[in-house]
Amino acid sequence: MKSILKIELKRAFCNKLFYCVLLAGCIMAAGVFFTSNAMDIAKLWDYEYLNGTDYGVMATSKINLMDVSLYIWMGTKAANNVFSYLFAVIVPVLAAIPYGATYLTDVKSGLVNQITARVKKSSYYLAKLITAFVSGGTVAVVPVFFNLLMCMCVLPWGTPIYSTHYFPVGTENVFADLFYTHPVIYLIIYFAFSFIVAGLFNCLCMTFVYFVDNIFVILLVPFIMYFSLHVIFTYCTNMGHSSLLWASKLTYFYKDGVVAIVIQLIILTAAALSFLIRSKKDVI
Repeated sequence: MKSILKIELKRAFCNKLFYCVLLAGCIMAAGVFFTSNAMDIAKLWDYEYLNGTDYGVMATSKINLMDVSLYIWMGTKAANNVFSYLFAVIVPVLAAIPYGATYLTDVKSGLVNQITARVKKSSYYLAKLITAFVSGGTVAVVPVFFNLLMCMCVLPWGTPIYSTHYFPVGTENVFADLFYTHPVIYLIIYFAFSFIVAGLFNCLCMTFVYFVDNIFVILLVPFIMYFSLHVIFTYCTNMGHSSLLWASKLTYFYKDGVVAIVIQLIILTAAALSFLIRSKKDVI
């Protein structure tokens, strides 16, 4: 199992497509930084601080009362930026490009027969699923983390204060208490949740190989399912914020949508694991 998993992870992470989609994601993350109010706030604060004004002195001595890096981060205040929204919409496509179609290409080329002749068939399929999950999650998380690093380069880290009303995280949000008391823990949960959502959607590329025999369509399956759920929740239930498109940003993950989110995650997990069930019956 370890040997085939290592091979599949290398296929996912050591290829040009993976680096290209990461670069595309980071460019969008940088676009969020430069086209939102992040730069204006950063310039203002730096100017006040460097010139030793009263505001600058107060800002450095009372960091919790000033703009902090989380204020301009694409996961909070800049979540409605056009680049942030674009990234949130197309992230399933970006996540699928490096590795999503590899099982189909393995089948078409006959490579799967050679591999399963050397390793246990169950190990091969499990390695494919794990790698799809990890690679998809990585593509979704790295650009958002990159944007956070950019924000931290221009504004200091600090604990947000609810009474300032600077932040879009309110009492109706899940994990709001952590955001205003332990922001590091909140960020860990944020990245973990985004990773899981993107990873599960990427696993659909493996599952739908049994229904679709086209590489282009396979790469679009995660996006189709991702956006379809958003449309259903938005126009059929009037609970657009309960779709994973929005909830993957914890900023839009509200307490009244927890049940809907959990159900979606269970369905996605079952769909991903069905790849392993079908693979036992699969004759190549």
